[in-house]
Amino acid sequence: MDIAIAVRIGSTKTTLHSIKKMVESIEKNIGDCSYRFILSIDPKISFDIKEYIKNKKNNHPERFELLPEETIYWAEFINKAIEKAEGFSYFIKAHDDIVLQTEDFFPKVKNILDSLHGKIAWVSFNETSYLDGHWNPSTRSGYHRDYLEHDAWNKRKMFQFHNLPENWWVSNFISRLLYIFQIKVISKIFKKLVIFKYPIKKMDEKNIKLLDFPSGPVRCHAPWNTFVLIKMSVLKELGLCENWQTYNALFVDEDWGLRALEKKYWNIWIPEIEYLHLKPLIGGDRSQFQIKNDSKRVGRLFEKKWGFSPKPNDNQLELIRIKHYNDYIPWSIGRDSFDWDYAK
Repeated sequence: MDIAIAVRIGSTKTTLHSIKKMVESIEKNIGDCSYRFILSIDPKISFDIKEYIKNKKNNHPERFELLPEETIYWAEFINKAIEKAEGFSYFIKAHDDIVLQTEDFFPKVKNILDSLHGKIAWVSFNETSYLDGHWNPSTRSGYHRDYLEHDAWNKRKMFQFHNLPENWWVSNFISRLLYIFQIKVISKIFKKLVIFKYPIKKMDEKNIKLLDFPSGPVRCHAPWNTFVLIKMSVLKELGLCENWQTYNALFVDEDWGLRALEKKYWNIWIPEIEYLHLKPLIGGDRSQFQIKNDSKRVGRLFEKKWGFSPKPNDNQLELIRIKHYNDYIPWSIGRDSFDWDYAK
C-alpha cells in the first residue's frame, strides 16, 4: 500500500468536530492512492469519538486500523504504528486536529519528490493558521542567524514572515482583555464554559502580499510534528522514535530531523501543499502545560544525547561545526531563515 497515516487521539480536550475534520479532509483530498489510518485512542477519550472511529473501521476495514485502547507515551504509540506500517511505501504522522487543504495531495507530493535529486527524509508542508494570526511556522527554527541573534522567533518574523510589520499577529486590546478574563476568572469557576474565544487577528491583504514564500521546495532543519511525510525505507534507516517518556512529541521532530541530517538526508518543506492546524477556542495548544512541565527534563536528555541543546549557545555551535563538519547538521548556521536553499 502507499501511505500509512499514524494518529494518536490522546487528549480529553479533543472534540468530535476536529476528528471528523481531520479524517474527512484526508479522505477527500489525499488523492488517488491506497492508504490506511493507524489510530490509537486513550481510554479517557469521549464516547462519541470512539463510536465515530469504530463506525469508520466497520465501514472501511481496509482503511482503518485501531490499536488497543491504552494510555501510553507518544513515542510508544508512534513506534507501534511504524511496526504496523511494514509494507507501506510512505509514512505520515499527523495530529488529530489538522485539516488537509490541498486537493490531490499524494499524487502532487509524489510528483514533486520524484523531480528532486539527492536523499530526502522528512517532508513538511505549509501550515495555514497564520491567516488567523497564529504563529506556527511549518519548520523548526534550526540554528538560523535571525533566530539566535535577532530574536526573530519571539518577534514572529522568521521564514516567510520576515517582511511583516511588528506585532502583525496582535489583536485589539479589548478582545485580549476579555480573553484574559476568560482564562483568569471564568475558567476557574466554570471549567468547560467558553464565552470569549481566543482573540484572532485575520491577516489582511496588505500583509498577505508581504509574505515571502519560496517558489518551490526548500531544505529545512527539521519539520514540526503536526503533519509530515517520510519514505518508509528512509525511516527504517533513521530508526525508531526516541522515547523520552512524554505524552507529547516534545523534541521528537528535532531529534529525528538531526538524525536525518547526520546521515546526509535533507529535510524539505513544500510550501505549495497546505494544511490547517485547528486551534482550541481558548487558544494555545492542548499539550502546552504538559510541554512546560516536561521541557527541562527532556531538554537535558536531548543535550545528553547530542552534546548540545535544542537552542545551542556559541560554544555549542562551534562544537557542531567541528563534530559534524562532514554532514548536514551545521547547514543552518550563519544563514537567515529566509535564505531559501532550494531542493533540486
